[in-house]
Amino acid sequence: MFQRVTVSVGVADRMLPGELLIPADPAGIVSEVINPTPAAAGLIRWLLAEGGRFESSRTFVESAGQRLIDAGVPLFRLGLTLTHFHPVLRASTSEWVRGTDAREIARPRNMMGSRVFSHSPIAQVMRTREPLRRRLVGPEAEFDFPVLEELRDKGLTDYYVMPLDMGYGLQGGIVTYGSDHPDGFQAHHLHLLDDIAPALAAIGLNILMGKAGQVSLGHAGFFGIGAYAVAIGPAHLGLPSFASLLI
Repeated sequence: MFQRVTVSVGVADRMLPGELLIPADPAGIVSEVINPTPAAAGLIRWLLAEGGRFESSRTFVESAGQRLIDAGVPLFRLGLTLTHFHPVLRASTSEWVRGTDAREIARPRNMMGSRVFSHSPIAQVMRTREPLRRRLVGPEAEFDFPVLEELRDKGLTDYYVMPLDMGYGLQGGIVTYGSDHPDGFQAHHLHLLDDIAPALAAIGLNILMGKAGQVSLGHAGFFGIGAYAVAIGPAHLGLPSFASLLI
């Protein structure tokens, strides 16, 4: 069973009221996670009950980052990247660093095709849909992606990248976690982050459908109008096929 909650959805840079379907009993979703810790169960309930109520993805990642810290995760940096079906933008990232306001970064398609991005942990996870972790200090440190040295120089000691499976055939997005603790993330921290991933994906889907405009009838409308113009021109107006393409 599901219930409707009122949310704010961003459309054309404006926040408009909308609705989000969430489980009527979040505990039922929690029980589907195998052996969730009390901290993970609390975060899942918070994500499902409150995650769709934020005015923007930036304020969401700020609050989610602080919640993870309160749950004992040594988090320094949190990033939520959502992919788009957009002619110019391939994705957008909401990035939060502890002690600062979150920022939103547009990812144009031409930038996503660059060598720098294509050889990055996020691009790797987008391709494989498998989590990736890299220690950035100590004997286990590994720098097989150029950006990892930059992250180390910014104070990170551990970096964890996870895919978000949103279903419906959507690749959905990527979430990144960075720690500045000398020991990085411990096994129980990673277990917690894995446990909350399905709930985080559900909130990401809401952002993707609403704020990011993933579902857009406008694009389909333009394709349809173009197809009809090409068909009607030669059949009813006596136009050459090539001329119909210019309509």
